[in-house]
Amino acid sequence: VFNHENFIFNKIKADLATVRKRLQIKSCTIEGDKINASFTGSIVTKKNLGSSVLNLNGSIKIKPLFFKNINKNILASIFPKKISGNNSFFLKIGGTFNNPEFTLK
Repeated sequence: VFNHENFIFNKIKADLATVRKRLQIKSCTIEGDKINASFTGSIVTKKNLGSSVLNLNGSIKIKPLFFKNINKNILASIFPKKISGNNSFFLKIGGTFNNPEFTLK
């Protein structure tokens, strides 16, 4: 994703609940070397996991290591320089696992 072969997360903390075929994400916090993120929302699970419906909202903080290869990174041209380590942006994730839709807020 965005010229990164992998993302390593040092810590993932989540408060989850299930009601029938819905996974309710009350809170999910992810910390890594390139990004930190927090999300809430739900996933309506389907028999074919790839068809499960995503309804997630959250924020992502991009860390300086994300921009290590700044000339090759498409996000570097989209976001102002101040975003590369100092600020967060808000994101909505919809669609399905097989066809996710990302919207910047």
